[in-house]
Amino acid sequence: MNKIYLLIITIATLSSCSKPFPYKYQNEEQVINCSNNEAKIMNEALYAFKEDISRYYLKEIQEKEYLNFSYSYAQYIYGGAKGTVFYKEIASPHTLKVYNELLKQDALFIKRKGKSNLNYKNEFVKCLINKFKNEAMKNKLLNLIDVAYLSPGVMAENYRVAAADAETDPNFLLFIALDTFYQRLLELDIPEIN
Repeated sequence: MNKIYLLIITIATLSSCSKPFPYKYQNEEQVINCSNNEAKIMNEALYAFKEDISRYYLKEIQEKEYLNFSYSYAQYIYGGAKGTVFYKEIASPHTLKVYNELLKQDALFIKRKGKSNLNYKNEFVKCLINKFKNEAMKNKLLNLIDVAYLSPGVMAENYRVAAADAETDPNFLLFIALDTFYQRLLELDIPEIN
């Protein structure tokens, strides 16, 4: 009888052990440092977003090596902010795994009545905004948060105009990725991927 209990406990323990997350970009520079608990997955989210949009928007012109993330970001940002791009086609299987990890972060996204939004009052998100290099953009976002009017669609043209900031400020780029890409995946009801 004791052997049966031991066997049940062993099976339960082994089945409850989860595999570690398969980080793909752990050797890249870890540029996001708002929280020790979230920094690793947030860096992964940043690099996965960059790779996905670069791959997607360069697929038809891959022989032109001089085109890179700058080109892809310019193609993506306005439609991404407005919610009119093909998110399921852009997101790689690895990015969907990252997305599932982001869903585990405490109140990072809000979903109501089929619509989703980045939680602008989340501590991690506030940290990202406060670290923006572009003070005017930071102040604009903070003001819109104060009056509860911030959304990716409202900011689409501002994000497009500030494209250079996305290349030089990883905090701004991660905010863009969370606000215009990852939160839109939530609206698609993508099943959990292991």
